[in-house]
Amino acid sequence: MKSMLKMLTRPTRTLLLALALAAPLCAGAAAGPVPGAIPGEPIQVIIESGNGLTPAGISAKRQNGALEVSGRVEKRYDRRGRIRGHVDVQLLDAQGKVLAERSTALIHFMPSRRNPDYATFLLRLEDVPGEAAAVRVSHREGPRL
Repeated sequence: MKSMLKMLTRPTRTLLLALALAAPLCAGAAAGPVPGAIPGEPIQVIIESGNGLTPAGISAKRQNGALEVSGRVEKRYDRRGRIRGHVDVQLLDAQGKVLAERSTALIHFMPSRRNPDYATFLLRLEDVPGEAAAVRVSHREGPRL
């Protein structure tokens, strides 16, 4: 075994050592907690896309009884013009029943408001029920709810 390691280049040996040390950490992360009602536990994110725009980079974090949902809406293909509309966020229980629903405006159009590649959003849901297990995020055109 030692002679085989000598035949490997230094970067390859370093990579193998790093993988060997990280394996126990990755095994624990893969098993991970199941989404549920415990504060601080991850919550499942369901993304609905359509009309050439799709939510991406969605983050849902529980903090002090509230849930903060953020992310961006991106153009799926080479599309010109503005990104119009709003983002609808639904809070779901384990069976898929809607517990709460809110919508929020798009902000921070990048690189410009006239022809952006993406726009961001941020929504904070207060007093999140304990049975909340998932968040459904979708982009809609037209006025907010």
